Amino acid sequence: MTNVTQGPWSVDSDPGSSIADAPEPAYDGPMNAPTREEFNARIEAVEARMDGRVTAIQASIEGFMGRMEERLLRTDDRFARIENSQHETQASLGSLKTTIIVTAVSTVLAIVLGVAAFNATVLSNMVASFESGKEMSAAQAEVKRQTEETAALLKQMQQQLSPAPKTPAAAAPSAAK
Repeated sequence: MTNVTQGPWSVDSDPGSSIADAPEPAYDGPMNAPTREEFNARIEAVEARMDGRVTAIQASIEGFMGRMEERLLRTDDRFARIENSQHETQASLGSLKTTIIVTAVSTVLAIVLGVAAFNATVLSNMVASFESGKEMSAAQAEVKRQTEETAALLKQMQQQLSPAPKTPAAAAPSAAK
C-alpha cells in the first residue's frame, strides 16, 4: 500500500480503504497566521477564478443574445409574410364582396324580369281567351241567325209543298218532265 499525502489528509491507494479509515494527519501543531503575501495570493486566485466564471457567463449571455436576435429577425420575417398574406386576403375578400353584390343584383333583376315575363304571358293568354270568347259569341250569334234563316226557309218550303193537294193529273206533268 502506498500512502499519498495531500494537504492534511492522507489517502490510501488501496481501493477498499476509505477516508474514515485514514490515519490522523502527521502535523497537529498550532497554525501560523497567513502572511499578507499568502492572503493576497489567495485573494488573487479567487479573483482569477471569479473572472473566469464571469467571462464564461458573459460569453453565455452574448451567445444567448445572438440567438435571440436571430429569432427576432426570423419572427420579423414571419410577421411580414403574415401581413402580406393578410393584405392579399383582404384584397381577395374585397373582390369577393363585389362579386357577391353583382350576383345578388343580377339574381334580383332576373327574378323581377322573370315575374314580369310570366305576368305578360298570363295577361296575353287571358286577353286571347277573352277575345276568343268574344269571337265565339259573334260566331254563335251568326250560327243562330243562320239557323233561324234555315228554319224560316225550311218552313217556307214546307208551306209551299203542303198546300198543294196531290192530284194525279198534276203529278203526271211533273213526272213527264
